[in-house]
Amino acid sequence: MSAVSDAIVEIDAQLVALAKPHEGWRDFYKLNLKPDAGRYAGDRIVVYDRREALLNQARAALVALDADGHPGIAPAPTTAEIYADLRDNDATINAAFSETPAPPAVVTLGLSAEGTEPK
Repeated sequence: MSAVSDAIVEIDAQLVALAKPHEGWRDFYKLNLKPDAGRYAGDRIVVYDRREALLNQARAALVALDADGHPGIAPAPTTAEIYADLRDNDATINAAFSETPAPPAVVTLGLSAEGTEPK
């Protein structure tokens, strides 16, 4: 299994785990609760709705990523003309790069701060 597949399985488990309390808050909300308790139940429903929506969005993105062949990206077929053009450009880029000097090495003095001495 890939990390993407593992994440989908984890999201599915979270959605299952959220289902009962989410339904419970909806049931509470339908009762004849006092205003404060009704608002509290309504607020909890909003939290669960938001989390469920985010998990479903993440799952959809992961499924799309998996369907797209993640983690690899398949090479695309090409023509001899395109290949030759890319090869020629690769050669000129490498030639230019080979003339580019590396930056000077960073020199350290070997100093360290181990503490202060009283004056």
